[in-house]
Amino acid sequence: MALGDFFPDLASLRAEIRRRLGLTAVTLPDASADALIAEALRYFLQRKPAILFGTFMTISGTQTYDPLPLGAFNVRRAWWASGSCGDGIDIFDRLIAELSPFLSSAPVQVGTLAVQGGAEPEAVFALLRQHRWLDRMLGATAKVLNKRTVYLVPSPTTSGDTVVFEYSSPRYATVFEIEEVEAYFACLVWRFLDSASNAAAGAGGIIQVSDPITGVSVRRASLGEARKAAANARDEFYLLLPNLPKIGHFP
Repeated sequence: MALGDFFPDLASLRAEIRRRLGLTAVTLPDASADALIAEALRYFLQRKPAILFGTFMTISGTQTYDPLPLGAFNVRRAWWASGSCGDGIDIFDRLIAELSPFLSSAPVQVGTLAVQGGAEPEAVFALLRQHRWLDRMLGATAKVLNKRTVYLVPSPTTSGDTVVFEYSSPRYATVFEIEEVEAYFACLVWRFLDSASNAAAGAGGIIQVSDPITGVSVRRASLGEARKAAANARDEFYLLLPNLPKIGHFP
């Protein structure tokens, strides 16, 4: 079930946040609650992104490409079977064939590139299965620069060769779609306590905070205690955050 199934609107979500933090509408007004919701959502999405893949075609004589779709976070990896890969080209072609049924039928225009992508779990799993082999055999043929640009080595001498890239993107469009409900609330507590610990650096202490779910409690803490509480909340968030298992496989 998603967060919106429990808290269908901002009013009910704000009320739950105040309950968990031990605050009121006076100590955490609507504007502050909304800012906290947005900050926690941003942190949550960056740490639990959707892992997607895309493809684009080489252009003869062009080494750098910026295939990242609008709104996506960053390019994680890229692979290209250049002419110097020998027998690896055949295996790479089989991977392309495995991914092709899951590619979007209509390419998305990203600058001058026509990018095809797929978000289906089967397609992502197919790519994840190949990670170790791809990195071993093709890792030197495509580099990611500044988390956005794919740099091909050597410069392509033909157009129309397929480049596969993996990228991260927001998993959810709104806070109400989040399925990892407790992980999100733990992230929110972390962000609140982290902000409070920063305030404590100047004030020498922070307001009382008590979360009945995670057990995090701060009462007029020193700077060191405030930072420790924030660190505990952060650890609670990462403990609750589900991770995709690492898969190693050679074809």
